Amino acid sequence: MAWLAQYPGSSEIERQAKKAISLQLAMAAPLWLAVGATASAGLWLMNRWTSATNLEAALAPRVEPVVEAALEPIALAPVAPIVETLPEPVAVIEPEPVVEAAPEPAPDDLTRLVGIGPKVAAALAERGVTRYAHLAAWTVDDMARFDADLKLLGRGTRDAWIAQAKRLANEG
Repeated sequence: MAWLAQYPGSSEIERQAKKAISLQLAMAAPLWLAVGATASAGLWLMNRWTSATNLEAALAPRVEPVVEAALEPIALAPVAPIVETLPEPVAVIEPEPVVEAAPEPAPDDLTRLVGIGPKVAAALAERGVTRYAHLAAWTVDDMARFDADLKLLGRGTRDAWIAQAKRLANEG
């Protein structure tokens, strides 16, 4: 500000400029203190919120420890010996001859349905669904249950497995 000295009346301008600069610096110091305090509080809160706490233990009621009284020994009654008795012999009955049931028809190829690949067909077979008639007899609830069980995300409904199975069951 030495350059102002060459002009008349410049001392007043210089005084006002110095006052303006010093006022800004004086106001900045408390502002930085507030910013620093806020940042410190934020770090403290962040550390508190992110620390792991056992809420069940924190919310559990406090229980005073129980002082156990001295217990007297209990006299045990004498134990009678165990006597093992053998069962009477059972008469042997000859089994009746087994009548063989008609052989189960071969399973249908479920992979012919749109949306059923080998993995889904194997998963359905594990749950007892091997024929088109089984799928054709499903209800909406059955479809939802199998969809959730196999995690198909609605594939059976989108691809209309029930309608396809009805058509293929009527063909064959």
